[in-house]
Amino acid sequence: MQILKNTRFILEDGRYARGDIAFENGVITKIGENLDTRGAKCTDLGGCTVTPGFVDIHTHGALGYDVTTARTEQIREISRFLARHGVTTFFPTTITAAEDDLERAVCRISRASRIEGLGASIRGVHLEGPYLSPARRGCHDASLLRLPTKEGFDRLRLAAGGLKLRLTIAPELDGAYELIKYARSLGASVTLGHTDADERTALGGLEEGADSFTHLFNAMTGINHREPGAAGAALISGAYTELICDGVHIHPDIIKLVCMVKAPDKVVAITDAMNAAGCGDGEYMFCGSKVTVKGGAARDPEGKLAGSTLLLVDAVRNFTRFAQVSFGQAVGYATANPARAAGIYDAVGSITEGKSADFAVFGGDGALECTFCRGERFMPGEK
Repeated sequence: MQILKNTRFILEDGRYARGDIAFENGVITKIGENLDTRGAKCTDLGGCTVTPGFVDIHTHGALGYDVTTARTEQIREISRFLARHGVTTFFPTTITAAEDDLERAVCRISRASRIEGLGASIRGVHLEGPYLSPARRGCHDASLLRLPTKEGFDRLRLAAGGLKLRLTIAPELDGAYELIKYARSLGASVTLGHTDADERTALGGLEEGADSFTHLFNAMTGINHREPGAAGAALISGAYTELICDGVHIHPDIIKLVCMVKAPDKVVAITDAMNAAGCGDGEYMFCGSKVTVKGGAARDPEGKLAGSTLLLVDAVRNFTRFAQVSFGQAVGYATANPARAAGIYDAVGSITEGKSADFAVFGGDGALECTFCRGERFMPGEK
């Protein structure tokens, strides 16, 4: 058994408490003050702030690797990179690809989730494509987009080998409502995105079982005073809303507005990171096109944004600056909220007895000191 002593940790409701956290075999076993330390390995954190480990349910890669094409060992490297930056659970997010290529990618992710030496746990796969609007495809290859079918989804579901599936879909496509209902009946989470839908069509997708919007405002119909669009549907509904809080994809004042309008438990911090994350500026290949990263912003040859290079820990800090919310509330955007949205809150997303021993530890200066993934410690900067 291990015990983290002298901690200041964040509760499920965002409040702080002081005490000790015990865990064994990767699971939290006891939380309280002055826990019995006999036979335990103790780590005194000196009053550091302990948050739940961060959960990134929308990330395409890092370190030069794209999860759609990465080998199993490369996905393992991504998971360890994320662990060194506060993320303890992630959903590798695929891009639109040919049917066989996408199925093979999901199979590799499934295999990677079971190998030794992972950092951040892989608890699901986010399928961003191929069921997207050609008009709002972003940098996805238009020639590879397809109409939604139960058969196509079933191939990917079987390839996932028991991992949770998260599906981004444009609700206006023929067959979309039917697939939304079908996917939800099989336990997948469904999020509306890359869509040219009007408000009514988007709300219809929610009625069929979708409960989230993919990277709000980006690759969807915006708000007009006579047609609220998909973005308006996201704001007036009780759906989760993914936000890329990097100051590039969305203006900081719009981030603040969303956090004023949406309930605190419905804002989901994501990175939408592409393979340049952790690498710096330069040229990369993403979605089959050359992407140039300059000043951390990734753009395709047409100048369109092509994912981000954002780290989730930086997104949390940005929320506190842009939206002027508390650190505890911003942490909820990156922990409990994505875990609920993806259907994995029973296992991760809060510091609760019986859940995975996943923590991010912050010093008094706000710097990330270390991360615990299933009880294993990862330090920033280590290989």
